[in-house]
Amino acid sequence: MKKENTLSGKTWVFGDYIDVYQILSPDHWYESSGKSNLNAEELGKYAFLGADPEFAAKALDGQFSFIVAGRNFAGGGKSTEQPIFTIKGTGIKAVIAESCSRYFFRNAINNGLFVMICEGITANVKT
Repeated sequence: MKKENTLSGKTWVFGDYIDVYQILSPDHWYESSGKSNLNAEELGKYAFLGADPEFAAKALDGQFSFIVAGRNFAGGGKSTEQPIFTIKGTGIKAVIAESCSRYFFRNAINNGLFVMICEGITANVKT
């Protein structure tokens, strides 16, 4: 018998071209020692301030489980893990986007953030 897995929860929807700098400002990418900041709990507090300042507080409060995004999510040409840990730090279970950067997709897989590509998703889902 085949077992099906179901994801359920509320979704926060972002539009097209949310880049890594909107996910997390570079001001938070490094600790004071110059070492990469990969503390998900700390980074989650600053999630998406460049895209929607209300997101982090609501996600940290458990109001949302998923992010749905438009085209080229997490682009910006940076192969950095901080945006992944930022999203994980908010408690988001998965990102479903029309497309995303290859760097982001690979880093998400490497660090345990589920990402699914689904063309046209933003036309059918609302926050």
